[in-house]
Amino acid sequence: MEDAAESLSSTHPTDADCIPTVMESPKVSSSDVSSSEEHTPSDTAELPHLVIQLIQCQQCSRPLRSPLRLPCGNSVCRGCLPALRPRTGITYPVAEGRDQEFTCFWKGSKACVGDHCVGDCGGDVLLGKLVGLFGEILGSEANKANNVPQDSSQDDGPLLRWKTDGRNQNGSAQLQQHGWLGGIYNLALEGLFPSDACEVVYGDSTTAAGSIESRDLIHFQTLRDRLRAELDCQVCYSLVLDPMTTPCGHTFCRKCVAQVLDHTDLCPICRRKLGMPNDLQSEPINQTVTRLVDYLFPDQISLRRETSAQDETGPDYEKDLPLFVCTLSFPTMPTFLHVFEPRYRLMIRRVLASGNGKFGMVMYNRQRRALPGQREDVPFVHYGTLLMIERCELLPDGRSLVVATGVSRFRILDSGMRDGYFIARTERVDDISLAEEERLESMETSTDSVNALPGENESGPPLDSMSTQQLLFLAREFISNQRRSGAPWLHPRVMLAYGPIPTDAALFPWWFASILPISEEEKYPILAATSVRERLKISAKWARQLEARDCISSQIPNEPDQTREIGRQEQKDDTYVSQGFVFGAFLVIFFAQVGVNFLHALRSGRRRRRFLETQFPQPLPQRGQEQDRGLDEGTGVNTNATEGSARDGTEGRPATGNAPDIG
Repeated sequence: MEDAAESLSSTHPTDADCIPTVMESPKVSSSDVSSSEEHTPSDTAELPHLVIQLIQCQQCSRPLRSPLRLPCGNSVCRGCLPALRPRTGITYPVAEGRDQEFTCFWKGSKACVGDHCVGDCGGDVLLGKLVGLFGEILGSEANKANNVPQDSSQDDGPLLRWKTDGRNQNGSAQLQQHGWLGGIYNLALEGLFPSDACEVVYGDSTTAAGSIESRDLIHFQTLRDRLRAELDCQVCYSLVLDPMTTPCGHTFCRKCVAQVLDHTDLCPICRRKLGMPNDLQSEPINQTVTRLVDYLFPDQISLRRETSAQDETGPDYEKDLPLFVCTLSFPTMPTFLHVFEPRYRLMIRRVLASGNGKFGMVMYNRQRRALPGQREDVPFVHYGTLLMIERCELLPDGRSLVVATGVSRFRILDSGMRDGYFIARTERVDDISLAEEERLESMETSTDSVNALPGENESGPPLDSMSTQQLLFLAREFISNQRRSGAPWLHPRVMLAYGPIPTDAALFPWWFASILPISEEEKYPILAATSVRERLKISAKWARQLEARDCISSQIPNEPDQTREIGRQEQKDDTYVSQGFVFGAFLVIFFAQVGVNFLHALRSGRRRRRFLETQFPQPLPQRGQEQDRGLDEGTGVNTNATEGSARDGTEGRPATGNAPDIG
């Protein structure tokens, strides 16, 4: 048998290396894998086992059944998942399936952290469709439907031999009459062909070689065409590049997922919440889909990578972010601006004209202190928040009222000036992954940390020894106590602007920092923190400090509690009496004012009559019969008066129309 194997190996093609997998080469990236194993369609007639190994489970060696996506990017059958065990010392995030974990098969590789949470695993819709296409085309029942040439011989097919990588074992199997691809696929269905098989030797067959080659070429070409139709990204509608599978099971390009997260947190296909971090560069890609694309479509994916690299290297001015140097803003929180400076008016107009409505907000370092991340040559700090304009009202004089919402955080790499305002080249700042977050909490709340003594200025247990949910509860309890005591910084208008108290530990620190009445220099460290737990510890520290400050200010020396209570009651009663007194006094003042106005009107009428009498002393004529007779008599008197006046004039005295009748 060994001699036969040697003779067959000299006349038939063999492969020196087996298909590269993440398990075998943990130090090789996905791009290295694709470059090292590029094959043309004609090669599949010689190395068909490499095609089948693309979809084999690394544990059961069968084609993936109900494939599960692991957090490290690898895939296994749902039934091959390792044994689960409960997790301890982890309280955040609170979600279903996060209370159990397992040790990954790929533990020790570069992309795998070792232990995975069950809640981070999910189904893979695209991979399930791809494996199903293999079964439709290569299965034993599909040959007649695909019009594949059939062999009428009833003899067994060719003999396949291989070695198992890492175990130094030899294996062999007799293939059925379905071609090399179909025969190896059927072996994999039964679990007889290992996923790590290498140095495969294709034996001789009673069937003509030309018939086997044509059958395999038909299978392979049909398989490529069917797979290519499924490997288009549903966002950019191109061949998927750096495929990334979302928690809901759908697969997109990495860049396409990042663009979606800039606008919404919902899946473009099923509209479920994604719950993925904004920084996707540290997230692993789908290794199985990547190997399929790199092996079956090497030329197309190479062109896609070149095009994507050219798109990323754009002009420098496109990466310049306009900066508004004013105050601190936080992600997911609103910022209210009154823009009146000419330079910032111009900046807001340009931001609105650009279409994206985004600009950066950084805090002005007023006291020129050495803050974390402070640059020496600029008047602002190193970390800021990217804002998106939600509403802008332009006033007639050029000013504007702007409402913007925080999108993400950034760190300034370089800065400059443009038309009076600052611009900067920035890089995004994101939180650590959920796995790192849980590992940090578990490490800090371990036995050694719990036994640590509190500090000199800490009234309770050390913050490092408290769980993430306990830190959240401490800060929320402080806010509840402040609301009951009527704190002015928790006015209903403030709650209306910033929303109710968040229950999500990831959102609470931003909300707390937005409304807390402390200096911006004290709030600044929370903007640079890259974990939810670290921000909650800062929030809990603020709560303890303010609570201690309120306790000191509320203590009044030499005054018993009973006296203070009586004083509060008397003050309350005085408040009610003073309100009634003010209401009665208002009524008295009102009626007094009415009386004064009436007297003033009466006095004004008298003054007018006196003025008229002084200026026009002759009374006005009266009507009626008696008035007419009096007028006739008055006429005679006036005649006499006129005559007398004439006589008086002759005597040299002045004539007066009002003189009485003497004669």
